[in-house]
Amino acid sequence: MGFVAALTAARRATAGGEHAAAANAWERVVAENPVNGPFWHHLADACYATGAYERALAGYERALALGYVFPWHTAYRIACCHARLGAAPAAREWLERALGLGLRDRTAAARDPAFEALRGDPLFLALAGEAPAPPDRAAGWGQDLDLLAREVKRLGYAPFRATAEDGFSAAVNELAAAADGRTDAEMIAGVMRILAMAGDAHTRLEPRGQAHPVLAPTLPLQAELFAEGLFVTAAEPRHAELVGARIEAVEGRPWAEVLAALAAFVPRDHEHHVLATAAARLRQVRLLHGIGLVRDPAGVWLDVVGRGGGSQSVAVTADAAPEDGQTAQPCPDGWLWLPEAAAEAGEPLPAHLRAWSRNYWFEHLPESAAVYFQFNRVAEGPDESLAAFAERLAVFVASRGVRRLIVDVRHNGGGNTFLEVPLLRRLMGLSGVRLFVIIGRRTFSAAQNFVTTLNRFTDAVFIGEPTGSGPNFVGETVILTLPWSGLRVSISDLYWQTSWPMDHRRWLAPDIHLPPTFADFAANRDPALEAALSCDLDLPAWLAPPES
Repeated sequence: MGFVAALTAARRATAGGEHAAAANAWERVVAENPVNGPFWHHLADACYATGAYERALAGYERALALGYVFPWHTAYRIACCHARLGAAPAAREWLERALGLGLRDRTAAARDPAFEALRGDPLFLALAGEAPAPPDRAAGWGQDLDLLAREVKRLGYAPFRATAEDGFSAAVNELAAAADGRTDAEMIAGVMRILAMAGDAHTRLEPRGQAHPVLAPTLPLQAELFAEGLFVTAAEPRHAELVGARIEAVEGRPWAEVLAALAAFVPRDHEHHVLATAAARLRQVRLLHGIGLVRDPAGVWLDVVGRGGGSQSVAVTADAAPEDGQTAQPCPDGWLWLPEAAAEAGEPLPAHLRAWSRNYWFEHLPESAAVYFQFNRVAEGPDESLAAFAERLAVFVASRGVRRLIVDVRHNGGGNTFLEVPLLRRLMGLSGVRLFVIIGRRTFSAAQNFVTTLNRFTDAVFIGEPTGSGPNFVGETVILTLPWSGLRVSISDLYWQTSWPMDHRRWLAPDIHLPPTFADFAANRDPALEAALSCDLDLPAWLAPPES
């Protein structure tokens, strides 16, 4: 059998779960190509699945030497092989090496059947993160904070580039020592401040952690920061009079002071990410109380200026259910949403507000020889894969004489970067089409990688406001559940260098700067789309600066 045939057979057997056939086929593959780490890893996986642990061990060791994706994963598999072969000291040694290389889930070994024989080994249990139940609340918080600090130091990518390690450790110790005298909301606020010290927006409480029962209920309204200030954009019907009002103060504190106080508790890559998330924190009154910004954890007094111009102080009780995110998009069902009110008055919804729930969609604008493509999430759609969508979009653009493709990612908070590849290939392969990209403060994570790639390899014109991250950034969601409190914490462990290594821009800045205004939002106008449809600007792709 030739090499190509052997490789094809190996891949097909692996995909079909035919482990014995896969092992034999991968043996033939590595015999002819012994320098490819992934091939050795596939061989080892197939051997492990058939119980051939010594063959698997040799394959994993070779894959580790040659390099294959995450070294900690390969080291962990080597530990599993040793455990299966009854070599407890070697299993512990390799588990410790896997932890040192960044094993994301240190408790995985405690659940893995491969380590069944080591369950009573105290050295193994210590490595696997098993700890005795704490005797009381203070000890429970202390145990959680100790685990958090150890995992940030072990997993975080350069976690002390923004705050020195001594300062980080001091903050952890101070919070643990104060547990007896603080409420759970105050403790959660303290955890948020500690996570923000890492200096990246992915090291944070996860959205489900932000909806922790201790922080519920929330205010029955949503707000957004615009160029003119902070405005209520949606609310439950009983607070209809607040929709469209500008929030001047919270419990007598000017909103600018509240924003400055919140900034220390908001994980971010730069200050524009605070703009994207701080307004959502306003709903979490117990969190505001834990920070010391409001007196009553059950509600808040807001000083507002109504759309008619009158000022008033309004008491708002926290009784709305929290969502599994910072805010529902565009708002929870049954609420009054300002753009819908404008639509009822004769101003139709702009394209970027029409389909929040769809991961991706496009429409033809024949009068402008343009296509508008909104990309809301880097995730597969329920009925069409992103790759299939990319193909359909490219065929449509090429067949309809489209001269202008407008890609709107201003609401895209990310997802799986690897899913973007077919879409990027198709966009970069278009000819005779001018590319415009609308970006904003919520363009983040995988969406940041997407726009950085377009910025680097195309002549796209960028419109809107700065993105939520820089072209190169620290960002990955690695979940750690703190056992006593149940908080879900993400610790970012990857550096995405999607741009040139000397690219130190703090964000991807627009060529045409159009920060969102409340006046446009309330009138259902979209200046960013209008600019993309009328712009005649030609720009070269971003290039590395000349050598000095």
